[in-house]
Amino acid sequence: MSAFRTIAPAEKKTFSVEWSSWLADGDTVDSATWTISPTGPTTTDLGESGTVSSVSVESCTFRKIYWLKGLMVSTAGEKAEQAIEIRCH
Repeated sequence: MSAFRTIAPAEKKTFSVEWSSWLADGDTVDSATWTISPTGPTTTDLGESGTVSSVSVESCTFRKIYWLKGLMVSTAGEKAEQAIEIRCH
């Protein structure tokens, strides 16, 4: 699943992913790992809370398109991945 988001070069934005559609009833997010490609922007993992994980992104290059990918592991050991297309404008 992918989603489209925008960010300006001077902005720092937080992106949150709701993982409940991937989780069984009662399961929660244990951890999430974030990567961005191509490299350039800075990502900071902001942690997990229940079924949501968050990451901040900053310092993109004008007119570049990036893919922010999150890999989630639940407390039950399930894994899911989601990608967000980020366009720097």
